[in-house]
Amino acid sequence: MAEKQVLVLGDINLDIIVMVDKLPKLGEDVEVKDVIEYIGGSATTTSIYLSLLGVKTILVGSVGNDVVGDRLLGELKEYGIDTSCIIRVSYPTGRVFVVDLGYDRAMMSYRGANIYLNKNYVNCNLEEELKKSNLIHISGYTLLKDPQKTTTINIADLAKSNGVQVSFDPGPILARRDRENTLRFIEEYVDLLLLNELEFKSIFNYRVIDKWSLEEVIDNYDLEVLVVKRGSKGSIAIDSSSIIECSPKTIDIAKVSVGAGDAFNAGFITAHIDGYDLRGSICIASNLALLRVKRLKSMRTKSIDLKELFDCGRFTLRTFPRSA
Repeated sequence: MAEKQVLVLGDINLDIIVMVDKLPKLGEDVEVKDVIEYIGGSATTTSIYLSLLGVKTILVGSVGNDVVGDRLLGELKEYGIDTSCIIRVSYPTGRVFVVDLGYDRAMMSYRGANIYLNKNYVNCNLEEELKKSNLIHISGYTLLKDPQKTTTINIADLAKSNGVQVSFDPGPILARRDRENTLRFIEEYVDLLLLNELEFKSIFNYRVIDKWSLEEVIDNYDLEVLVVKRGSKGSIAIDSSSIIECSPKTIDIAKVSVGAGDAFNAGFITAHIDGYDLRGSICIASNLALLRVKRLKSMRTKSIDLKELFDCGRFTLRTFPRSA
């Protein structure tokens, strides 16, 4: 089989995570159990897991001309990610400050250099790399501000004109701030839509996620696959023939962790371009998300075997036929 290649477009950040038992009130002090720093950003984390799964991964983004930018570029190369499409700009590298409660989290983002991605300054040949790619995965954060927003739309245009599938994870901020343009982007460009419950409800204006709302969205927006990630409750996916609900069997694996959704994306994308059906793809993605939870402090590993993730034993799967 020819080498699989995915181009990923999105933010590159340093994540600074503080782990606590509860959020402090104003004027209150709480003890921090642990502090973790590592490379982050939704698209970046997805890129890392794609690379660990053996996919040639090209990350498109921007970092600052600072020591944090040096550090993150070095780490990306250690993971085997192609950094030739990353530009450096005269703004500080992005940072995300995360308060992790174990079962949920709160985040504060400084996007910095990420916003200033300009396609004209990217040294690599984006169109040639797109032509060689099985898919491009786009993070919704790229659509928040120009020039990164315009650059993202231009690259999505290139992908569609070259017949390259587009995967999209809108993210919570875009879902809240710009529903109309998010819907337009999904309708014009997206083939695989990967999002969480709140994003689904906000973007498509549904109160509940059920068979009917899923079918209406996938059909109205001509999507190939729609996946809703539901945190500790698992996930649900729909394609042209079926709906599959995947739920964890035990509470100890039903845990929310920073980056678990991005790992899920990488697993699903890899399985999808490798030819797995919807059931196999959702099991692989769910197992990779679980692996992320268990290895929060370190993603350091040489590789992850896709076949070893093809194990549905930890999950309860229910399959529903599509409406006639």
